[in-house]
Amino acid sequence: MQSKPRALIVMSKSSFEAHFDRDRLRRLADSVTLEEPCWTDDLDGESSRERLARAEVLLTSWGEPALT
Repeated sequence: MQSKPRALIVMSKSSFEAHFDRDRLRRLADSVTLEEPCWTDDLDGESSRERLARAEVLLTSWGEPALT
């Protein structure tokens, strides 16, 4: 069986809360692997860079930090 791709949600906290309630996160987790915490609004920290390196899917929205 093929494993699910690892995903990271990258957006502002307000966008995350507007788009993802508990049910939507559960449905998303049926398709992808989500680490905890499943979202970030910081791409510059060491932990975030490590998570980005492992991610195969990025879910983004308005208010995300710039991807460089």
